[in-house]
Amino acid sequence: RRIRALSSSILKRRTLRYELELDGPGPDRHLCLVGKVYESNVAGERGHAALHWLCEQGFQSRGAAGVSVPRPLAYLPEFALLLMEEAQGISLQRLLKESSARVEHLRQFARVLLELHSLPPAFGEPFTLDDHLAVRCAGLTHALRDAFPDLARPIGRLLERARAAEEGEL
Repeated sequence: RRIRALSSSILKRRTLRYELELDGPGPDRHLCLVGKVYESNVAGERGHAALHWLCEQGFQSRGAAGVSVPRPLAYLPEFALLLMEEAQGISLQRLLKESSARVEHLRQFARVLLELHSLPPAFGEPFTLDDHLAVRCAGLTHALRDAFPDLARPIGRLLERARAAEEGEL
């Protein structure tokens, strides 16, 4: 099938919504996709694999519980872009922001969180503290300590506690 029309809108930072109109007859002529742009291909490929894994674990279609995980469709490394189905419903985060969340929403979240925690304990390779410092902190921890000597001790304490937590010592 060919794409007849395409529009896009920004949902939030690094998250886009694509509406496609396809040629041909049928109810599936209109398609909505969500694209998430990652900061790196490593992070994007990991996000794609994690979403795929969650769907394999049964989190893809949660119609009865009202909770769904969007099915990943493709990862485009040239754009660090994960394309996925649009998840239906309203996010708990939005309900909380709008002050319209009810007790049942939080109970539902707790049930799904318990179910999520009952999955196998690990997906893929662990994302270590060193990975976090390299990716999320851009490897600048030592430069930050050098540039701001007054922060050296607090940064050192944070790193020590994070290392202890990673090693299960807390």
